Amino acid sequence: MTLAIFMSKGKMPAENDKLQLYRVNTEGPYDPTRVNLLVATDVAQEGLDMPKCNYVVRYNFVSNEIGSVQSRGRARAPNSELYLIVTRGSINEARELDNLQKEHQMQEALKIMDNVDKTQLNKDIADLQERNWLEYQNQLDRQQAHSSAVDYNLVTIHCSKCKAQLCCASDLRIRGNNYICIAEDFGDRILFRETSPQKVFAIEIHLGTIVCKAPDCSGNKLGLKIRYKQGCRIYGLALGREGCVWRQEDQNGFMPIRKWSKVPFAISKELI
Repeated sequence: MTLAIFMSKGKMPAENDKLQLYRVNTEGPYDPTRVNLLVATDVAQEGLDMPKCNYVVRYNFVSNEIGSVQSRGRARAPNSELYLIVTRGSINEARELDNLQKEHQMQEALKIMDNVDKTQLNKDIADLQERNWLEYQNQLDRQQAHSSAVDYNLVTIHCSKCKAQLCCASDLRIRGNNYICIAEDFGDRILFRETSPQKVFAIEIHLGTIVCKAPDCSGNKLGLKIRYKQGCRIYGLALGREGCVWRQEDQNGFMPIRKWSKVPFAISKELI
């Protein structure tokens, strides 16, 4: 017998909590002679093939209605069973009941789809795809028009506190979700403060913060120093929106950066 348990990454129920047990497909005797046990997070919900799994136990773990269906599909052995253990009256209990209702609605929708004329259905799908594609193109055009409102060659980036110039907008590159500065002299204008422990992610490691080095600035935080796990660039100095402002040549005043993706000048993407 093979048993798979999907665990929540969050807090487990308290010892004195009352537990509600949901049981699905309850046919078949329990055989205690041999147990192969697999304990995993939701990665096993859709990413692993367990053809001889007899029991799936989801312990305090509920995702969406698709996840509920997929987790049930992990128990593929004949007469297999699925259990969900959650705290009675909890959000997870309500979420699973909602998932069951949504699953029922999906099944009803599939029955309706089976009775729809296939020619008309294909036409409706094609029309919807075309509308979505046109809307996507219009959105790209609007974003392009906004990002080209100001010539990036006329823009400089400054510390939001002391207003010392950090780099030119032409020195910025988009790397994933980061906006990094590649100016050769940028390192002379900042200080690096290592953090411990370092934050490790799938494709990058955050080594610490970078702060303004200007004499009349008390170390305003500008962003992060990042080490990348892939690509040609090993290290990147990423600027945060709160630590920086921008200024257009021959214009008075500095402009805040509410979102880097919304600035009215173009920033090139870096090829990994």
